[in-house]
Amino acid sequence: MSRVRLRYWAVALGGLAWTMGFTQPGAAYETNVEATSVLQIYSVRSPYGTPILSRQRLTHTLSLEAYRPVLDPLESKVSLAFHARLRLDGDYGVSGSERDPSALGTFVPGLLVAPVDLSYGYFEARGLLSNNASTRIGRQIVFDELGFWSYDGLWVGFAPGGLFELSSYAGYEQRGGVPFLSSSRYESDGVFRGDRTGMAANLWPSYLNSTEPAPAWGATLALTAFPWLRARADYRRVTQHDTVVTVPFANPAGQLQTYSGNRVSSERIGLALGADIASRASVDSAWVYDLYRGVNQEHRVYATYRAAPRLRFTAGYQYRLPLFDADSIFNWFGAKGTVLAQSSASWRVTERTSVTVTGGARWLGVGPRQFLSDALGAGPDAGVDWLARVESSYFTSARGLGAGTAVESGDAGGRFSSDVWYRERFWTERLESNLRVSAGRWQNPLMAQHGQSSLMYVAGMRVYPGQRPELGVEWEHVMMQGAAHRFRIIATLSARWP
Repeated sequence: MSRVRLRYWAVALGGLAWTMGFTQPGAAYETNVEATSVLQIYSVRSPYGTPILSRQRLTHTLSLEAYRPVLDPLESKVSLAFHARLRLDGDYGVSGSERDPSALGTFVPGLLVAPVDLSYGYFEARGLLSNNASTRIGRQIVFDELGFWSYDGLWVGFAPGGLFELSSYAGYEQRGGVPFLSSSRYESDGVFRGDRTGMAANLWPSYLNSTEPAPAWGATLALTAFPWLRARADYRRVTQHDTVVTVPFANPAGQLQTYSGNRVSSERIGLALGADIASRASVDSAWVYDLYRGVNQEHRVYATYRAAPRLRFTAGYQYRLPLFDADSIFNWFGAKGTVLAQSSASWRVTERTSVTVTGGARWLGVGPRQFLSDALGAGPDAGVDWLARVESSYFTSARGLGAGTAVESGDAGGRFSSDVWYRERFWTERLESNLRVSAGRWQNPLMAQHGQSSLMYVAGMRVYPGQRPELGVEWEHVMMQGAAHRFRIIATLSARWP
């Protein structure tokens, strides 16, 4: 990430914070600043001794919140706020050959040593129009039935009298390669995008160019009139403008076939409905439909019943179909979905002890146009897995102890894992120690002769010298079958003000 872009955002954030501070000279503004740095040093040794993969990863995050609370609710309910989070994710173990386009055996396009991204940064105003409207502008994160997503733009919400909330947003999807400190972690799966500046056309053609903004818009309608009833509808559409390679093989003239017209990148709609029944039970359901492919992407129903103050039962099922960006080559091959049905019982034996038992089944290879009733037929890539897990924990104000065991068996293979953890606080709860030991085995039917067993232990300390700062360090060692080892040290430093 260039220094020019970083400087641009630093000046923009500082200017916006300065503007908030002087919008109304008599207003009282409060600020919160949090900074966290995490250092990871790890290495992985192959079963043959070499090669050894070494990495030194240093991550910094800086969060800022500035807001003006409501001073006199009788005079005005308008509140102003600014929220931002900047992230530097540096991997200083990256070798030069991994960034050298001439080194075809090791080159990774788009790999940066210290990428910087703005996770979110937006100005917010609430209580507008007699406390019936609110708005946000800037980089925002959305979490709804359509998934975890981020965009740069404007959001407007209207909630008259608390009966319902109608909101809409428009802007540009945050994706890798686009300027202004963007990240690819929020865009759809199945594509490998970034800035191809300086790369030859026939070098990594699957690495798609992404320098043009991707316009997006969406809307949400939620019912809020009844506290016991939850109803919500979400819609989102993202379009694509960049040139895309449609055939990754050059013709006799050495040219690649491309397409540069405007097109849909993703378009989905989601519905959610839930209700609380007599304060003892609740039911929640959802349905997501992919308008671009014309298939059901997800539908689920989960129910919870509180039989007693310390006893709770849950049951439900979920169907989910993998979906990809419209530019992804995986759309050529289609996809099969999965149905997961499970139930659990949680019993709080005492005020400090709890036990949870979970069991269920997972159907594999469910067709993209099939619902649960059509999913149980046999198919060449179908199958069933059986799942079970038991976990328990014991807590006090100064210590905690827990254990868990999970078993999976069926057509997709077998997995067994068990772990035990313990933590305790000393020195008037300013020093915390933790220890975790895990063991397991994994077996894939495609490689029946290559089962994998592993043993891992983690030991760490965390120091709380005052009310705000904290310092922690962890050592992790994983031993895998075949004499493979992984070592990792994690050091964390966090500070908050005020």
